[in-house]
Amino acid sequence: MTHRRRLILVTAVVVAVLAFGAVAYAALPLTDISGHWAENAIVRMFNAGVVQGRVDGTFHPDDSITRAEVATMFDRVATNDAAPIDARRGCTDCHVGNYSLKNEAVSRGGAVHDVLSDDIGVDACLFCHGPAADGKGANAPLSLRDIVHPAHMGSKIFVDHYMGNCFTCHNVDYEGTFQVLGVAVDTDAGGIPDTVPIPGALDPK
Repeated sequence: MTHRRRLILVTAVVVAVLAFGAVAYAALPLTDISGHWAENAIVRMFNAGVVQGRVDGTFHPDDSITRAEVATMFDRVATNDAAPIDARRGCTDCHVGNYSLKNEAVSRGGAVHDVLSDDIGVDACLFCHGPAADGKGANAPLSLRDIVHPAHMGSKIFVDHYMGNCFTCHNVDYEGTFQVLGVAVDTDAGGIPDTVPIPGALDPK
């Protein structure tokens, strides 16, 4: 492989990994990439639709790459970036499975959260992390706002990949109070709720 082609391939891999770093994957989709230095990047790009394997399920990761193939990959990245993302609203619309609220709490707060049930909701979080007059949590050192806001607004996955914003997690009631959307909210693709008032909206106090 020429130096120019290797440089183009590395550039394409870096761009695709940065663009689709949040894409999760499980089993290897191609049969000849296990242990290859670019295995993770290839899998992410495959799952994102940027690259494809051959009909026999192989990828041939050490083959030379053509300018046409590089152009195709960049086109697929641009197409994916331009594709609309359906809005998600409510904690349990995103926090499921390995990312359930309990698992998130355990991973960040240690064993103290192990006693929680697997289907814990935000109402249970607020029992300890509801806002107290001293700025701390009701029964914990931190209130929920001081945990959730930095964790989400500082997250490239939440802000960039899922286009998350304040109204992903909140609603504002008729008095101007920010409510927490503790459960998944049925909406259209733009996030407009199907039913109002929104079911499951909680006053954090």
